[in-house]
Amino acid sequence: MTDTRSEEGEYPLWSSTDERRKGIQEYLSVDQQAALAERIAALAKEHDSELSGEFIRNHIIGVLHGVKSFARMLTEQQIKEMEQSDARYKFGNQQHHFARNIVAAWGDREQMLKLMGKHRDMRFVITPEFRRALDIAQEIVQKLKGRV
Repeated sequence: MTDTRSEEGEYPLWSSTDERRKGIQEYLSVDQQAALAERIAALAKEHDSELSGEFIRNHIIGVLHGVKSFARMLTEQQIKEMEQSDARYKFGNQQHHFARNIVAAWGDREQMLKLMGKHRDMRFVITPEFRRALDIAQEIVQKLKGRV
């Protein structure tokens, strides 16, 4: 049996060894799955993006909507549920990236404070880029406070 994992070690959605394939298999025959795979690969190329598991997960619903035979087999409720599931995944993924960047910013802050403490006699210049980033961070906090 051939190993069909991507460079990230994930199985593509159309792989016969991937458990998630069962969801697509219900609606698309093998030849249609191949067309879906080709379309996703072309989309990645159009966006000049790496064809990763994350790219596939982020774009599969949109691509599937473009496959007429697939859309005809789904009820409106199934489409709505898939779109909601896709939105939940994307939202969770965005939270993960946001949190990771905040933790990195915290680490950068600590390093700047250490330098300032070690070199108290030195004048550090705060760049306009950094000031703008602080303004953006404050705006983000204010907007999120009212929404979460």
